[in-house]
Amino acid sequence: MSEHLNKRGPETDDPPSWGNVVAGLLLGIGGAILFYSRYTLFQHTENATAAITRIESLVYQASGKKAIVLLAVYAVISLSGFYLAISNIVRLYKVRSKRDN
Repeated sequence: MSEHLNKRGPETDDPPSWGNVVAGLLLGIGGAILFYSRYTLFQHTENATAAITRIESLVYQASGKKAIVLLAVYAVISLSGFYLAISNIVRLYKVRSKRDN
């Protein structure tokens, strides 16, 4: 039974679509915007408090109040979104080239 669960075949992959490309681009752009906005927020704080959400505050507190960790989270989100978009574009073109042959 475990052999069946570890197999990875075409039926377990999501088919590539332009919707996935758009979703990946939106995720990547959103992560980049959040990265830039939080970077400018932490660079230009004259007062001790910064306006961040509760989830961001939890990550910030857990990291020992290091802004670089929060920025790294947004960088990973952005990179994963762009990876999703690029991988779906590549898969779409592979499917199209197989279909044309």
